[in-house]
Amino acid sequence: MKRKEFITKSAGALAAVSAVGIIKGVAQTEQPAKAENWTFFFASDFTLKGVGHKMNYFFKVPKSAANCDVSEVLLNINISTLAGVQKRFGTFSTEVKKCKNSDSGGAQLKCCPYEWLKGDGILDDGELGFFLEGYSYIIIDPDPTKAKGKNFIEILDKKKSFVMKVNEYVPSKSSGGSECFLTTACVNHKGLADDCFELESLRWLRDSVVRKQNDGDALIKEYYRIGPAIVEAIEQHPMKCQILDSMYNDLILGSMSMLQKEQYQETVKFYIDYSLEMKKALGVN
Repeated sequence: MKRKEFITKSAGALAAVSAVGIIKGVAQTEQPAKAENWTFFFASDFTLKGVGHKMNYFFKVPKSAANCDVSEVLLNINISTLAGVQKRFGTFSTEVKKCKNSDSGGAQLKCCPYEWLKGDGILDDGELGFFLEGYSYIIIDPDPTKAKGKNFIEILDKKKSFVMKVNEYVPSKSSGGSECFLTTACVNHKGLADDCFELESLRWLRDSVVRKQNDGDALIKEYYRIGPAIVEAIEQHPMKCQILDSMYNDLILGSMSMLQKEQYQETVKFYIDYSLEMKKALGVN
């Protein structure tokens, strides 16, 4: 890209440079295999400054963990008001130090202290703050033949005392059909839930900010026209996984960073400009 062209590009267009480069074959690398994961979920309510809040925990555990083939477990946390307004989010990771068969025939994972990856360091705000201080344990005995939602894990503290049972996550049906095409494609690729923090936050932006603009309905209508076509083109691209990884890191996390700073209009423009760059690169009409 020429220097003059680079300088004049918007933040959203610049963020799309990586994905566009992959689309055009600039970064041709072998696609990594997509890991299969279980997601386990629980939530707790609390009051902050007289306002009810909800803290949501999503454990992403590789299905191979049942056979002790696991090196890492991810934990996504978000805080929202009970009215659904998204406030804060954070992602943490724990290295699995040791894995052995559990008494029930599954696996017991010995987890190192959890480390912050992105977002806010909000893990110590809830009842699992001890994850940051020392070892903890996850007992997993899932059965792939069970219906979705029937599996669970158990959380133990460093003394192996039972803390809680966490059920397999089943996405809320009420959030289905709320089209956020590019975001949905990215979070599905990452194995996140349909009402994960990223999706719910950007849906909130659409419904609470974009729809209230004078041109809001027109913008949403145009996005509903081009969004599915962009996703379909990505699905057909031989570098699909790399494109979606790049989009998640640059578009989704970039948008989340601006939302946390309450830069709502900037986030709208960022998302639009990124989408238009993808539309052009993929040859979508």
